[in-house]
Amino acid sequence: MAVSEKGSQSCYVFVESGDTWSNTDTLVSAYNDFGKHVAVYDETIVVSNSKYESGNDKGHAFVYKLI
Repeated sequence: MAVSEKGSQSCYVFVESGDTWSNTDTLVSAYNDFGKHVAVYDETIVVSNSKYESGNDKGHAFVYKLI
């Protein structure tokens, strides 16, 4: 599972083991609103931010793979 706080520049990765969730990694970006949307599939995490810092309406998608 991956979570982020609104307006944050970090996304936190948690892994479940039995009844316990542990923070295993922190993904960090220079962009505000990093973690606006998060998707997890198997060992792949996609994290987005809402827009470029320059103010246009496009954003980024960052893909992370567990290795």
